[in-house]
Amino acid sequence: MKTGCVALVLCLNISVDPPDVIKISPCARMECWIDPFSMAPPKALESIGKTLHSQYERWQPKARYKLQLDPTVEEVKKLCNTCRKYARSERVFFHYNGHGVPKPTANGEIWVFNKSYTQYIPLPITDLDSWLKTPSIYVFDCSAAGIIVKAFLERLDWTSSSSASSLKDCILLAACEAHQTLPQSAEFPADVFTACLTTPIKMALHWFCNRSLLRGSLDQSLIDQIPGRQNDRKTLLGELNWIFTAITDTIAWNVLPQDLFQRLFRQDLLVASLFRNFLLAERIMRSANCSPISYPLLPPTHQHHMWDAWDMAAEMCLSKLPQLIANPNAEFQPSPFFTEQLTAFEVWLDHGSEDKKPPEQLPIVLQGKKFYCFSYLKCNMVLLSQSHRFRALVLLGRFLDMGPWAVDLSCQVDLVKDGGHAYFIRFLDSLDAYPEQRAMAAFVLAVIVDGHRRGQEACISSGLIDVCLRHLKPENPHDGQTEPLLLQWLCLCLGKLWEDFPEAQLLGLQSNAPDIVTLLLSEPQPEVRASAVFALGNLLDVGSSSLSGVDDDSDDDEKMKAEINVVRSLLQVSSDGSPLVRSEVATALTRFALGHNKHLKSVAAEYWKPQTSSLLKSLPSLANINNPTNVYSSTNILQGSSGLASHIGPVLRVGSDSSGILLRENATNGGLSYNRSRPADSAIYSQFISTMCSVAKDPYPRIATIGRRALSLIGVEQVVMKHKRINSGGAHQGETSAPPSNLGMARSSSWFDMNSVWNYDDALPVNAFENHKSSDRGLSKLLLINELDESLLLAASSDGNVRIWKNFTQKGGQKLVTAFSSVQGHRAAGRGVVIDWQQQSGYLYASGDMASILVWDLDKEQLTSTIQSSADSAISALSISQVRSGQFAAGFADASIRIFDVRTPDRIVYMARPHAPRTEKVVGIGFQPGFDPHKIVSASQAGDIQFLDVRRAAEPYLTIEAHRGSLTALAVHRHAPVVASGSAKQMIKVFSLEGEQLTIIRYQPSFMGQRIGSVNCLSFHPYKSLLAAGAGDNALVSIYAEENYK
Repeated sequence: MKTGCVALVLCLNISVDPPDVIKISPCARMECWIDPFSMAPPKALESIGKTLHSQYERWQPKARYKLQLDPTVEEVKKLCNTCRKYARSERVFFHYNGHGVPKPTANGEIWVFNKSYTQYIPLPITDLDSWLKTPSIYVFDCSAAGIIVKAFLERLDWTSSSSASSLKDCILLAACEAHQTLPQSAEFPADVFTACLTTPIKMALHWFCNRSLLRGSLDQSLIDQIPGRQNDRKTLLGELNWIFTAITDTIAWNVLPQDLFQRLFRQDLLVASLFRNFLLAERIMRSANCSPISYPLLPPTHQHHMWDAWDMAAEMCLSKLPQLIANPNAEFQPSPFFTEQLTAFEVWLDHGSEDKKPPEQLPIVLQGKKFYCFSYLKCNMVLLSQSHRFRALVLLGRFLDMGPWAVDLSCQVDLVKDGGHAYFIRFLDSLDAYPEQRAMAAFVLAVIVDGHRRGQEACISSGLIDVCLRHLKPENPHDGQTEPLLLQWLCLCLGKLWEDFPEAQLLGLQSNAPDIVTLLLSEPQPEVRASAVFALGNLLDVGSSSLSGVDDDSDDDEKMKAEINVVRSLLQVSSDGSPLVRSEVATALTRFALGHNKHLKSVAAEYWKPQTSSLLKSLPSLANINNPTNVYSSTNILQGSSGLASHIGPVLRVGSDSSGILLRENATNGGLSYNRSRPADSAIYSQFISTMCSVAKDPYPRIATIGRRALSLIGVEQVVMKHKRINSGGAHQGETSAPPSNLGMARSSSWFDMNSVWNYDDALPVNAFENHKSSDRGLSKLLLINELDESLLLAASSDGNVRIWKNFTQKGGQKLVTAFSSVQGHRAAGRGVVIDWQQQSGYLYASGDMASILVWDLDKEQLTSTIQSSADSAISALSISQVRSGQFAAGFADASIRIFDVRTPDRIVYMARPHAPRTEKVVGIGFQPGFDPHKIVSASQAGDIQFLDVRRAAEPYLTIEAHRGSLTALAVHRHAPVVASGSAKQMIKVFSLEGEQLTIIRYQPSFMGQRIGSVNCLSFHPYKSLLAAGAGDNALVSIYAEENYK
């Protein structure tokens, strides 16, 4: 709402004093900074009226102004009716100066004149209100003005029952309370209240000169000679006005409720200016024992500490004013005010939080015209001038990073209405700006279109889709990588632009957006990949009636094909290493399930429809979904043209045992067939269901929840529950349970899947927490990432899932950092996943019952490469070189070993079969300590330990017959020249690198001499002479110091 018309009514009757006013001598005379007795009364009255008109016009130049000087009742009535007619539904402003008439009556009547100026005629407030109506704003500059406000409020209360908005649409400003008279001191102008409202800088400086400690050296006559213009910030007068606006905004923002601040200071230019200046009027007039009042009522602000900052700025201005006037060519030195306030804001950012008082400098950081809005600030603004803008943006970004509480989106409508989006689109398309700054523009545009249809429409008509796509795809493929932050926000902006807007989605599909955005799915930054998935997901039309079984997409084959291509791209990243990316993929696929609900339900129903009783008998065993029978990667899924038609497997239960959601995955199709027509590329629906089966078992809980929800949406639950009742006779013949991943270790769901952290010096537990909720998935390996500082705990379970925890040494404070499936295609029925970590490269190497090794970059949360082992058997042991980055050794189930180097084209650099017999698998392998990367140690289940030098022949240069069969574990110290082996026959042996047996451990070093358990795992401390051994039969962990095995 804005002010459309301004009515100025002056009742001065110059040279005639009202009968109820006794003036002092000397007394205040100035009206609009004009001495009315310096010229003839009619000319003075006209001059004062024109000056008041020009003063208000500076605050609202687009309004229509009407002036009445010493009017009658009829003239005021005509003025009010004309203003209301012109303003229509906009606000009318009414200014009344009653310095030449008596005080208002007890009934709230103000005084005007008769035609001959021989009588004062009362004008009831009720009549004035009925003429002007609402919305309206009144300024009453007269003694006892509080009486008028009281009468207005009584009338508003009386009419509020018929007009609920009357109270809100009426604003009142009065010069003093009902029992007070205006100041008469000669140091003030007679219209001091009006002077504060219309010429605040001049009034504030005049008042300050009389109170400053430097008043002896300050010349008030120079105030009118301050160089510059109020709207030019690079001049002294403009900077003073800028500082005054920032300070009054800050005071108001700190003391007013959010909604009141928004209403008074951010909706109407004239109203905002009046209330800023009203704060000054309260400060100045209270010094003369006069209290301006307003409706809505404002809390006292005259003693706010920000006024001290204004006094300092005013004093600095006045002190250098003589020099600037004497030398007009002198260089203007900006005030340090804004620099100091930015510093204060930076200090708050260093120590503040959501729970503390918000930073009072925020309105100063954003001081200006229009920008987006903050929860505490709720205002429209732009940032500071160019000299402060970059620092302010950086600080503002830090503030936004503090959480959602720092942002409020309530100004989207105003930004679009005023065309603010066009500025940010032009800035985003400017190659002259830094990528970081363009990313900020993309952020603002994403906020503008977020859930705002008019914002989406305006940005589309301004070509935002083409701008974003143009900068996502570099013109020259050989150019360097675009700033990741810019890529991220371009994708998020596009996603918000397409979100739930079918017309925009269609434009995106027609603009080749999927092909451009899909290229970002392999970017090294997980945030960029997730943003790209978000954008692609929002290209999928959910459809308004898809849940009822009727698809909107059935009438648009081209759009359906385009959406299917988008989903095909999404399926390729469904096994991404980042939970952030997979979460967005799961959400996007859920949108696909909604939009293509009919076809997906059809596919699911046909796949799970029982054809013959013989088919049911041939189905594999039932298994809980927590049993990962075969987790296919999206890449493997897409290689098969028939999707689930060739990979339908055991019926799986999704979620808890009581959920009743059953799925089938990864077995042969048998007798299933299609009965209904679907699009030619219907295999995508099968692939979708197969992928969602994997998503429903994701190691990250939130993603698994989304997957289960998506499966429920396509009706799988209903179809399979019906199928379950047919098979309620019991388990199938041939159903077998998966063998344990650690032979001889008794399992208990109460402790088997727990991560327990101990202080081995004190033998006291530090923390214990559940790694996963599935009792049939054991832990294969534990590793420390960043061993020396801020360590993370990596826990790999037997199904190939890897979870990384932080704060694991804080009791109850552990937090899951990331989780992903490290070995897609791994079968839990085997030995378990084998992994190792290389600190210097940040790579995690993983394999299992498969003939390949997967290399993960944990910093990028991305699969960097898949190395084929060229072996016919699975990998059973893995060890990474801590000397050469990219080099690792692998032991196989056929007793062979290989050394790989990811830097070489062939990858394999050494191959040997040192163990005999060759039917026993390699249990452990490791590089020998020291800086020589050519020597390795390998141990097989047969009990022999082989020492090899890859520079020589394939035969070992040293063999140790450590155990007669049943060797279960091998450990090689990272720095000390010792190796250790463990046996299932309750025995540990420690050897030197020359083959000398240093010790044999059979019993615990205690008084009772208890026999150690069957050894499952061994590990040396990387920097100390300590050996840890884990026993499977009694769940006992023992730690041996150097003296135990010397």
